[in-house]
Amino acid sequence: MGRDRGFTLVEILVSIVLLGISGVATLGAMAGSAQGSAIQRDHANAHAWLQGAADVIQGTPREDCDNIGGVAGEAEARVRTKYKSVAQAVTNPDGWPAGDITVLQPVLFWDGNQYQSKCYDEFNINLQLVTLQVTNPSGKIVKTVEVVKGA
Repeated sequence: MGRDRGFTLVEILVSIVLLGISGVATLGAMAGSAQGSAIQRDHANAHAWLQGAADVIQGTPREDCDNIGGVAGEAEARVRTKYKSVAQAVTNPDGWPAGDITVLQPVLFWDGNQYQSKCYDEFNINLQLVTLQVTNPSGKIVKTVEVVKGA
């Protein structure tokens, strides 16, 4: 009488372990891919929002300092607040609060040689350096862009 040729318990256990290892590796790769995709999406959203806000600020009429005889810093704060409200009015990505985009201080003003905190509107030098920053909702991605605003 012939012997039944089947699989031994050891062979079955080895095959189950191998299948389990390959399944776990596949799931790990899928999770890594999903996480990488989410990070890339946040980078793209931040970049697109910054670009849109920079374009809108560039197209907005320049905010004058009107600081002749004024208190130092008041003009910069008023100019920054104006540009911040313009930036926050730009359509933001889904799930990103409008407060995640801001204008960093200080807004700098061109004096003919370099950017400084003192405004030179009275000398008809009308360039402003506005720095926009966007942060994703988790706070892990922070991107900035500088916009030179002219007359």
